[in-house]
Amino acid sequence: MHRSGAQTVADFYRGKSLTITVGLSAGGGYDLHARVLAKYFGRHIPGAPAIVVKNSPGAGGLALVNALAATVSRDGTELATFDRGIALDPLLGGSQARFDPLKLGWIGSTDNDASTCLSWHTAAVKTMDDVLRRELIVGGTGATAGYATTRSTFSCSSPCRRAPIIRRCRSRSTSPGPTPIARRSR
Repeated sequence: MHRSGAQTVADFYRGKSLTITVGLSAGGGYDLHARVLAKYFGRHIPGAPAIVVKNSPGAGGLALVNALAATVSRDGTELATFDRGIALDPLLGGSQARFDPLKLGWIGSTDNDASTCLSWHTAAVKTMDDVLRRELIVGGTGATAGYATTRSTFSCSSPCRRAPIIRRCRSRSTSPGPTPIARRSR
């Protein structure tokens, strides 16, 4: 305890476990990032809590974020990592999001990738100028996948507002992208 009688951060975390929940399956990129973070993270938190990683897959992490916003404790012992597009879902009109991304506490990322989108040499789209004028069909894992949120972002901004530029189709993606880590704010 601190001299003032208030509990210190070290006192709070000492002997506790901090959980990092991964909104995707075990063995993927997000899971790997969480497990590497867990190995070292506790050493940098006063009180050195044990770090536990668990997986809670569902809708690319949307199910986890909905649960995080609704039920998980707000005491700093619960962290989550999930598909980076999830945070944009409610802002871009996603109907399944049951959370306000502005009420989550965003604390960092374990990765910093640059997203890219390539077109095949026979496609009509070869330049960014072409993207503004023609449709480009791209693959994505779901409505919150990077390509889908990029399309929605482009659709909301000028001069792309009137142009149908990207249409999402279903495919498998193995690239996890940057890993957002959030905690529920007080």
